[in-house]
Amino acid sequence: MRPLPNLMRSTFLGLSFVFAAMSTARAQTPAPTPAPSLPEPLAPPAPATTMPQEGIVAPGATSAAPAPQMVQRAPVPAAAATENRGLGVALSLGLRTDLIRSAAFDPFSETDDLQQLSLAARYTMAPGAAAGSGGERVLRFGVGFAWDHGNATAMARGGNSTLNTDRMSVALEGQLPLWRQLALVARVAPGLLRRSTTLSEASLPDAPYTTSSMYSAGQVAKSFCADASLGLDLVVGRLQTANIGSLGLAIAADLGYSFAAAKDVVLATGSGTSPGRTDEPIRLGSMAIGGMFFRFAGAVLF
Repeated sequence: MRPLPNLMRSTFLGLSFVFAAMSTARAQTPAPTPAPSLPEPLAPPAPATTMPQEGIVAPGATSAAPAPQMVQRAPVPAAAATENRGLGVALSLGLRTDLIRSAAFDPFSETDDLQQLSLAARYTMAPGAAAGSGGERVLRFGVGFAWDHGNATAMARGGNSTLNTDRMSVALEGQLPLWRQLALVARVAPGLLRRSTTLSEASLPDAPYTTSSMYSAGQVAKSFCADASLGLDLVVGRLQTANIGSLGLAIAADLGYSFAAAKDVVLATGSGTSPGRTDEPIRLGSMAIGGMFFRFAGAVLF
């Protein structure tokens, strides 16, 4: 019965030896080297607690919106300010053509038109900015004086006939700027018309009783007249001078109608009555120097 206890003892010793060898091997096995640890990230710096001075913005801070400021426009040069302003005084010279339909005008002209030389002076009150210059369309008013001198000649009754007219009027006008230097002008001009007619013929008596030369019969008549017209004024150039100031050049054209009282044309010699002879005046009918007219003129502006 001894073999069983010996076997048990041998098994126990063997197991003890195995466990002791395993313990020895585990003690001799080196421990694994731990991996090096990464350094922790640094914390971001704390924002500055000091208040920024005026005009200096701290790093990382949002700049405040600037306070609203008044914006001032640059002053307009004197030349640009007066570029589109109507100058005060205007002197003009032009031509005027009247269409006359009176039958009594035929002996003095081969056509129905009366050519006239037109002179005028005008003063514009309260000139304003013209259209297109950044300003509003301001109605301007002007007053002036005009003189129109006309002349017509023809042949009648075998002699020369002549008609001279002088129209003197006061012009009242309104100007409405349309575009830059262009203005619409409405004008009314009441006045006085003086008409002088002359006819020369051989049948008129030569004092005292001969007819050797041609004598003239004539008439001078005056009547009220008035013009109403609508036209355009265009400033074509300006010049700034040190002595006179602003100087400009303009052209104007207008179309209108002229009213004039009709007067009978009665031509007389004015030499008196000769003994034994009766000289009747020459009657040509009624004449009115009025009707449609057109005028074109150039003007100097001061």
